[in-house]
Amino acid sequence: MKGIGLDAAQLGAVFPFHFAIDRDLRIVQVGPAWLRVGGPIEVGASMPDRVRLVRPQLAVQPDTLRTLAGSLVVLECVPSGLPLRGQLLPVEPADSLVFVGTPMVRALADLKRSGLSLDDWPPHDAVADLLFLLQSKDVALTEARALSDRLSRQREELRIAVRERGEAQAAASAREASLRAILDTAADGIVTIDERGIIQSFNPAASRMFGWAPEEVVGRSVNALMPAHVAEEHDRHVARYLDTGERHVIGIGREVEGLRRNGTRFPLYLAVSEFLGPDGRMFTGILHDLTPLKRAQQAVEATQARTRLIVDTALDAVITIDQDARVTLWNAQAEATFGWSREEALGRNLAGLIIPVRLREAHATGMRRYLSTGEGRVIGRRIEIVGLHRDGHEFPVELAITPIREGDALSFSAFVRDITPRKQGERLLQTQHEVTRILAFASDVATVAGRFLEVTCQYLGWSVAALWTLDPEAGGLRCADVWHEPGLDITDFVDHTRATVFRPGVGLPGRVLASGERLWLPVVADDPNFPRAGPARTAGLGSGIALPIPIDGQVGGVVEFFSRSVSQPGPAAVDTLSSLAGQLGQFLERKRAEQALRQGEARLASVIDNMLEGMVIIDDQLRIVRANRAFARMFGYPLDALHDTNITELMPPESEYQDPASLSRLYRQSLGRVTEHEGRRRNGELFPFELQLYEVETPEGRVIAAHARDLTQERESDRLKKRFVASVSHELRTPLTAIRGSLGLLALGKLGELSEDAQEVVQIAERNAVRLVGIINDLLDFERMQAGLLALSQKVFPLARALDRSLEVVQALADESGITLAPSPTGLDVWADEERIIQVLVNLVGNAIKFSPRGTQIDLWGERRGQFALVQVRDRGRGVPENLREIIFQPFRQAEESDARKKGGSGVGLAICRAIVSQHGGEMGVESAPGEGSVFWFTVPLRPNDDVASGLS
Repeated sequence: MKGIGLDAAQLGAVFPFHFAIDRDLRIVQVGPAWLRVGGPIEVGASMPDRVRLVRPQLAVQPDTLRTLAGSLVVLECVPSGLPLRGQLLPVEPADSLVFVGTPMVRALADLKRSGLSLDDWPPHDAVADLLFLLQSKDVALTEARALSDRLSRQREELRIAVRERGEAQAAASAREASLRAILDTAADGIVTIDERGIIQSFNPAASRMFGWAPEEVVGRSVNALMPAHVAEEHDRHVARYLDTGERHVIGIGREVEGLRRNGTRFPLYLAVSEFLGPDGRMFTGILHDLTPLKRAQQAVEATQARTRLIVDTALDAVITIDQDARVTLWNAQAEATFGWSREEALGRNLAGLIIPVRLREAHATGMRRYLSTGEGRVIGRRIEIVGLHRDGHEFPVELAITPIREGDALSFSAFVRDITPRKQGERLLQTQHEVTRILAFASDVATVAGRFLEVTCQYLGWSVAALWTLDPEAGGLRCADVWHEPGLDITDFVDHTRATVFRPGVGLPGRVLASGERLWLPVVADDPNFPRAGPARTAGLGSGIALPIPIDGQVGGVVEFFSRSVSQPGPAAVDTLSSLAGQLGQFLERKRAEQALRQGEARLASVIDNMLEGMVIIDDQLRIVRANRAFARMFGYPLDALHDTNITELMPPESEYQDPASLSRLYRQSLGRVTEHEGRRRNGELFPFELQLYEVETPEGRVIAAHARDLTQERESDRLKKRFVASVSHELRTPLTAIRGSLGLLALGKLGELSEDAQEVVQIAERNAVRLVGIINDLLDFERMQAGLLALSQKVFPLARALDRSLEVVQALADESGITLAPSPTGLDVWADEERIIQVLVNLVGNAIKFSPRGTQIDLWGERRGQFALVQVRDRGRGVPENLREIIFQPFRQAEESDARKKGGSGVGLAICRAIVSQHGGEMGVESAPGEGSVFWFTVPLRPNDDVASGLS
């Protein structure tokens, strides 16, 4: 080889254990003995896979081997474990090396263990050796001269290096001071360790991060800064790197878990670098505490998760695109609506996903216009357009687009709703409405058949339809008419249809005739019981459905519908077809009874129009379908002007009737019961009316009927009645007071002694006069209460005094009834009108006496309840049923209808009591158990209350 002066044969003869490698450590030449001992080594194989350095013990790397060139080394053959001692010599081409050496054999036994013999060393011929030495001498002289030149250059370089080293040391001291300042002020933690993992330096940021002072950790293992599992992994990575040079953590940033002095773990980012220090290899770790970042990420992730949840659970498809129309957000409803998964949609152009081909250019034009001018016809509006599903079918959608600008970036959010069900519903309603109109004005089957089939097909998307009527003479169904969409060549199918009579059980119409049930065929041409299969296949017909036409409770005909696609109609569409078939059957029945119906309608219209009460019928859109003359007069309109008027136009403007939500609530409250409302006449006058509302199902759908009664005169009558009652009450009280006084004088004997019988009669008259005065006073108080004229004069007084005074009034009645009154002492002072509180107590105790059995006791007491005094009256009477506990506080209502006759009273006493208590800011109620008596209670304030006082002023 060049540089040694031997060719391959000579090198193999002198050094049979040699091998040569190139600059990439690939083996390029192998000696014969090495091949025999080391096993088959292919030229081109990697040296590190076959040979390792034993002395010195270093990794086999190009730089390492070039450094060891010319030195004595010991290698080991990996497959056989045989050690060889020799030299690595540089040869050409550049950076190539050759190893020449011999096995390290210290005894013959080593030969046997290694599978060697003396034959592995070639015999030496003295002449050959001499020639080799002579030949090598020139080479040695050449290399010696080269070595001398190299040593001269190295001495000069060494002198220069010594000078530069002094300069470098000074610079290094300055750099070290600067570096120390940087380390001490760095925001990130910086830790230096040696090959053994011992901490050599620990900057202040690291100290703050881990909670250790530098002097506490320098000299300790770096594992003190890591949880156990992280420390084990770190040790493995470092050991592997030191052994093999394989980098797993060196020069690579990664996220790890740190351990603070207090034992808490925290996330940190670690970047490790290697440098050569005075004492060997060192490692520097740059540490960044990720705790704030993690918290921020968690907050962002939580917000994003909530946003994703809201978006993914939205009822509308939510799509976001960038200004290049690329999809950046695609929620779950978008997947369901358009058939593309989120993964498929993201990053794709929106137009290619959901916009039909014919509309894409218009979409692109609109986008360009908005990007250049900021104007867009669809931006910020809800519009209806046609969408494209993944499977290719088009469907109607409602679309709203909102631009979003974040800095210089522009994106668009689209909210899309599939309105197919709504459109289908509209089409179904339109079909029903149109068919109803056709059937309503048609005179016979011949007139209605073709139009019925045409309208139904056009609205519901069928291509072909046929109407079959029962032919008793033929014993089956005969075609009455056929319709097909224009341009469809199905002459053969139509001819077969018109010429065929289907008996029960034969073909599609015959099977419906036999079963009385509708029947759907997925592919009519493939059905074995479809005699028109050949013409249907030629016509390109797909699915078909047939429905019975009921007439007088039996199948009187059949209607067929065919489409050119294979698709099953939805339940709503089938129900609509069944309804239309039913309407067609009703049409035939209706014609037979049309005359009688007209007569009946005339009679009914006469009755309705001559009713004294107003009557109106409205549809589900609140439009007036029909109204009678009384209703029109009530609102001041001509009868024909009310037709198709929205009922809300007859209500006061800016009232709850004009709000859809409030109107819906009022509708639910009024349904099935009589309620009062306020109406607006044509001249703007507002008036009260009574309304009885109910729903009616008709063949055309649900309508709302109502009876209305004008309450204007009734309210006026009530007003006059109240005025009359008040007037009469005032007029009666004066003579009754005189009568009562006269009877009192008679009873006291002031006008002479009376006989015993006369005395009894006078006492009866006096008691009834007192009762009548009490009733009149109650009526007057009730009228004042309703008019808001019940005046109060409040002051602070002892509640016990009011109790005592009220018992003085009713004591005589209690003694007469054999009732014991038992008041409990109370020290409470109350803020109230004393006379009105006494009136309430007298009423409650008086009622308790009336309804208590003889020999029982009535308890009265008061106690504090917060800012109020709670006053209670307990009796041992029959009790008040639960369903009457509120009714008895209503005017002119008593627990039993006979109570007014048996017990006396006006029926307004409790209503007045509750009004008095309420005006004081208190409450009144009753607690009772049947057969165990009742406790009537009320509350009054203990001290003045600003709110109550202001309401009484």
